[in-house]
Amino acid sequence: MTEKEKLEKYMLYGTDGKIPLKKCIEGELLLILMSLPLIISIFIGVTDNMLGMLGILPTIIYPVFILKAKKGKAIEGFLCILHHGIWGVCFCFLLGLSGIEIVLCLFQGKERVIILCIAGAGYILSALSWLCMMRIAIKKMDSSKTKKVNGSIPFAIFGVLGITAAKVLLKDMDEEKGMKLLCVICFFLSYLTVCGIFLIVKFLYLVKHVMKK
Repeated sequence: MTEKEKLEKYMLYGTDGKIPLKKCIEGELLLILMSLPLIISIFIGVTDNMLGMLGILPTIIYPVFILKAKKGKAIEGFLCILHHGIWGVCFCFLLGLSGIEIVLCLFQGKERVIILCIAGAGYILSALSWLCMMRIAIKKMDSSKTKKVNGSIPFAIFGVLGITAAKVLLKDMDEEKGMKLLCVICFFLSYLTVCGIFLIVKFLYLVKHVMKK
């Protein structure tokens, strides 16, 4: 197989799926649950109003997409890829906002800036990890079958780092350390759902190079 054929075969993986509306509703409920702390924080004055308002966006964007994408009682075909991408990005966005909210509450000055820069670097590392996994999967494609991307390495990397950070923070745990641990968890889970961006890019590729054939 040529490199172009391998890429196209990889991109077509997962396009024969079907997502029932029940799963979509469950996904929306989870997004609403994740956004509640951000929204509540507006009324109790814990965080900046802008963060709370941004937390509402995913709970609006996702159901609007569902209404436009559904056919009958399910989402089918190429739109399954877009669904996973949009939900992943929404979830990643909410977790990232939650992490930022905790950082803004706990830290000040240069310390706050440094932590936010480290968190930003984590997103870059996560994106590069997923990109490497995709490239490896594409290179290993053959004409007999389509292989699934092995996402275990990014999960393993961030899992080990998260466990290490948790062990450090759990020593002599108090309220402040508990919040720091929660912040770490939010960012690490957010890193793991960065792959939603690549799924959206995958859908755009399919629209441009496959659906037009």
